[in-house]
Amino acid sequence: MTFDQTVGLWCVAVPIAVMLIGTLIGRLITRRLPAKVGQAVLGVSWFAAIAIPLFGRQGFEWWPEDAWRQTVWLVLAWALILPATAMQRATKPDQPLGELPKFGERPASAPWRWVVAGTLSCLTGMLVMPSGDAWNDTLPLHRCWMLSVTLSCLWNSYAIDAMSRRNAARWCLLTALAGLAVPFALAAATYGSLAEWTLSMLVATFVAVIAGSTRWLPAAWVTAFPIIAGGSIITASARFYSYQDQPLWVYGVALFTPSILATIDCSIASRSTKLRIVVSAIAATTMIGACIWKVLLDDPF
Repeated sequence: MTFDQTVGLWCVAVPIAVMLIGTLIGRLITRRLPAKVGQAVLGVSWFAAIAIPLFGRQGFEWWPEDAWRQTVWLVLAWALILPATAMQRATKPDQPLGELPKFGERPASAPWRWVVAGTLSCLTGMLVMPSGDAWNDTLPLHRCWMLSVTLSCLWNSYAIDAMSRRNAARWCLLTALAGLAVPFALAAATYGSLAEWTLSMLVATFVAVIAGSTRWLPAAWVTAFPIIAGGSIITASARFYSYQDQPLWVYGVALFTPSILATIDCSIASRSTKLRIVVSAIAATTMIGACIWKVLLDDPF
């Protein structure tokens, strides 16, 4: 991917502007509308921050030929439904958006949301598979990759949701951001247009991380759901658009980084927040560094 002024405008400036506007709107409606409305606004804002650069660079089509571009509409579903139904406790009319329940107090959430998450995961795994005569030689890969993408979306979504319930709502979005690092490396080594789209995801997520890690907008963590779907889409697309096959462990890290980090965090959930963040950062840096070294520097090990 060649970084120039056009890429900087569409893939950096536009996502930043859209996310800033979205977080501002989310904060303004906090005391006027139910929490689920504000959370849906945040999710859709992240979608807009990555869809506008895609349409701006690739042109708008309702149903483009490339499978990875078709998945943008599934990302919209991820961005609208799951954030709106994430961990809610509508017990106080003036409760700030994203306020978490006290330790040991179980929040209310829609019981059908994981059925929806499973359905969206299956649809993502199916739709991201390229089809047509030109892709007949890749058909043997479809079965395993459909399963991998489906499990990646579902397990990572549950992992982030579980982290948010372990008093990590303000920083668990960092886990989703880490989950985009290896997909970006794979895309950068494969296909420029795919790498540009991933860059817009990284930038939009970084803004959400800043908003969520402060008291400005703690509910920003709900954008993790479309972020996770986006990471799985990029990883699968990078595999099918490349003639160079990476080791299985690279794809495993690319697909399941949030789940791995959440599992590590679960083992030390009773420890201090600072320790949990440091351990997660070390684990993420180690995994991501090894993958980037292998993908971009082609170190044989």
